[in-house]
Amino acid sequence: SYQWTDPAKANFGDWARTPLEFRSQPEVPVEAKHFDPNWREFIACTLILLLRRYGSVLPVPLVSRIHEAIRRAAEGSHRRRVWALYSNIAILSAFLMDWAGAEYGMPEWREHAERLSLETFTHFSLTSAFPEHNSPTYYGVDFFGLALMRSLGVSESIRQRGADMEAALWRDMALFYHAGMRNFCGPWSRSYGADMTRYFALAGVWISQAVDTVAQIPLPDPARPFGHEHDMVMTPPILLLGAVVPPDVLPVLQSFAGERTVDKMICLDPYRVVKAWLSERLMIGAETDIPNGSVYTDYRDPMTFHWRVGASVAYGRVRAKMPMRATASAHAAQAEFFPKDDMPSEARRVAVELSAPGLSASALAGPVWQLPGLRVTAGGTLPTPTVHEDGGRVIAEYTLPAPGLRLDLSFELA
Repeated sequence: SYQWTDPAKANFGDWARTPLEFRSQPEVPVEAKHFDPNWREFIACTLILLLRRYGSVLPVPLVSRIHEAIRRAAEGSHRRRVWALYSNIAILSAFLMDWAGAEYGMPEWREHAERLSLETFTHFSLTSAFPEHNSPTYYGVDFFGLALMRSLGVSESIRQRGADMEAALWRDMALFYHAGMRNFCGPWSRSYGADMTRYFALAGVWISQAVDTVAQIPLPDPARPFGHEHDMVMTPPILLLGAVVPPDVLPVLQSFAGERTVDKMICLDPYRVVKAWLSERLMIGAETDIPNGSVYTDYRDPMTFHWRVGASVAYGRVRAKMPMRATASAHAAQAEFFPKDDMPSEARRVAVELSAPGLSASALAGPVWQLPGLRVTAGGTLPTPTVHEDGGRVIAEYTLPAPGLRLDLSFELA
């Protein structure tokens, strides 16, 4: 009922996020401003799954309406021509057009699905990584789309690509997963939190199917408040599809796999490489992306660290909306920042966000930060930061006057 059906408009085949949005669309709706174009794929793919699982017991008139809705969504997705490097939506779009193209006799949709899935597969195969690398939320969406391709795809090639990418993604994810802390070591390309036991990340639902006990599940306690709670709606579709985890990955998800260093290329052009070091009580990750004009958002965490404080997990993350060259090693991390000449002062800020039980701003009074359970020495060439507390976090902010300034961090567990 909340799908737009006017073929002349950009929102054709998409769904409103709220009844108010459905009623208040302008005459010329603009993508990402007046509607979310990705809802075509999210909802239509879920409707396909519902039809396959429950179509025989749903009322016939409702099944007919669902088919009409899926067909509109597939046509809208075909018109949109989503970019293959927008991996989570590209995967869903390829599955949607393959299935709908076969169901409704639209060979051009299936041809597009074949091209899009092949292009996505080709990019992924270069490094066994998606551009939205190591994202606890979007890896969950990737797994959803790949499981749809693998289990419900019509084309044999799409089913095989889905299965191959799904297995490779599990192995990539296992490199950065710390089962003891129930978190991914950073860096994260897109993230909505820093501790998976405090916000709902879809990758945690997939991992929940591969572990032995509730205590191993990397999800927040549903009896207490937590962040990004709306993503819980994806849980039933994920559980309907089921996880297919490579046998060699299962032990990594169930217990900490031991101290290790990870050095991984994410992308060749633009150049992106990540380094991480994981130990029993401390893990550190960082990303280098040679200055290339990419878009840097509030959801990008190019340097992170986590450590144990008793039974809790504390974290720190360095956030910057600019290119940076960063690296991580045992007990250390370094970053060099490259703000552009025309950047306003607010975009030249580097923020170090910290969260730990009992932490206060006074702990960051000098170059040696006495954090709960961790001593951090902050060196380099950045100017003196301003430090403030914000909702249980402590944030140190630096404003960069020039490119090439450095932040060096060394860590010593208490």
